[in-house]
Amino acid sequence: MNQVFAVRRWVLVVVFILGAMVGMTVAGYVLYAWLPPTLILRDAPPSYLKFDPQGLNAHYRDVYVVSVARRFVEIGGDDLALQEALSLLGVSTGDVTFDEALAMVRGAALVVGREAEDRRRFALSDSTSLQTLLSALERASPPAVTPAHPRRGIQGIGAVLTLLVVAAAGVALWFFQRNAAPFPASAAGTSANVAVGRAAPSPPGPTAPTSAEPTVTIPVQERPPTPQSASTKYELHCFTCTYVHGDENFDEAFDVTAENGELLGECFVSIGDRFGLAQPPQVTALSVGLFEKNTMQTVSRTLLTPFAFRNAVIFGRMSDEGERVMAVPGGVLTLHNNHLEAEVKVEEVRFGSLEKEVRFRPLKENAKEGYFEHVTLAIRIFRCA
Repeated sequence: MNQVFAVRRWVLVVVFILGAMVGMTVAGYVLYAWLPPTLILRDAPPSYLKFDPQGLNAHYRDVYVVSVARRFVEIGGDDLALQEALSLLGVSTGDVTFDEALAMVRGAALVVGREAEDRRRFALSDSTSLQTLLSALERASPPAVTPAHPRRGIQGIGAVLTLLVVAAAGVALWFFQRNAAPFPASAAGTSANVAVGRAAPSPPGPTAPTSAEPTVTIPVQERPPTPQSASTKYELHCFTCTYVHGDENFDEAFDVTAENGELLGECFVSIGDRFGLAQPPQVTALSVGLFEKNTMQTVSRTLLTPFAFRNAVIFGRMSDEGERVMAVPGGVLTLHNNHLEAEVKVEEVRFGSLEKEVRFRPLKENAKEGYFEHVTLAIRIFRCA
């Protein structure tokens, strides 16, 4: 069984990694294809404008550099004009490096010079202005500026989307591991009969099976010694307890008192486990306990729906709540303390379906009896001499 669960964990890890990769790809696609261009390119440096790396055709960046060169020549071409040109090219603001700005001007000079000779979109004066700006840049020393990050906001949005996708994948993985693990076939068959109540000790040696279906042996916690004779116990109280689906605060407790009114202990029934996140909660287990005041000890049993009893995750999670038994109409479970005994009979039980919530196919055959819709328990309390 451990090997089966180990293989399943590795499969889930692989699924998680693939899901995270797919999610990040989708987030990148949405960020690139569907966000408004004005949001993505807002305050972007001129280096982001379209250009031809081979220098064959003029594009947006070349037109922008030409306008910067014209401005540089118009205001005198001195040091102040050069400082303004560096600011317009994005060097002074830290958007591009000095070498990148120099490469932009060189590329634009090459394209504009070729098109000016052919008298296409640029004039010879544009080519001359670019050559003047290029010469000034080649003679200037690079200024020391702090690099800017014009796309930091977009990068932050992408990081948040990625974290959300990874978190969603983690939650889905946790939910799948918690609710979709099948009961191992090697541990017990899904159609096994379960004896509700305290099983009588079996005689030593091999015995012939009494039915075609196997019987599940449920591990039982150690109990205090039971009374040796039934004639030494007598009934103290009889209670009736009813749980109805939707009662989120269900917690019934009954005082156990002697004939003279002395408090001997308490018997209680409460919600043991819930399935999924539906509202109201879908209760799959009820916890029944018997507390004895003199010994300060509590014994408990867990009443499970057929779905919960055959689900390895839920069955294992309730291991700390004492013996786990499956709820069937007329079934009886018994709790023994040192001097008190409780006999709990399932008078009536109706189950609700979990077929819509359960996605794992091997579990669907038990999903119709998934959670408690209505349970009535008759509890008899005995005192043992």
